[in-house]
Amino acid sequence: MSICCRLLLPALTICTAVGCLPTANPYGRKPAAVTTAAIEDPRVVLDSSLGKDLVLTRVTLIPNATGRMRARIELENMTKGFLSISTKIEWYDIDNMIMVSAGGADKQESFDPRDTRELIFEAPSKDARNFRLMLQNPNN
Repeated sequence: MSICCRLLLPALTICTAVGCLPTANPYGRKPAAVTTAAIEDPRVVLDSSLGKDLVLTRVTLIPNATGRMRARIELENMTKGFLSISTKIEWYDIDNMIMVSAGGADKQESFDPRDTRELIFEAPSKDARNFRLMLQNPNN
């Protein structure tokens, strides 16, 4: 056997063996858990008693088929227990004046543990252009 084959054969064997080893460290850190990106929107007011139990994840304001505005609010319960909240929405016209006909009773919403829910509110008339949503703990 020539000197070239004597050196080449062991080198190829070592390269093949090294190439077959797993590249990831099996004892390394676990991948980070997926976390929800909390957002802040001045139109949605969370009561301080909710703390970090309830997180605002998305706010959308679009007109529906009849021309009335529709607010879609996505919230996530960050706790391992059930969570109840009270919601009240105020609608504002193009001049940023509160609409008198928009007043209504508080609505109760409940969330399962680690639940994400979308709340939908429809404007009382086509004149509504913006809103303000207040979320609070019903026990306060």
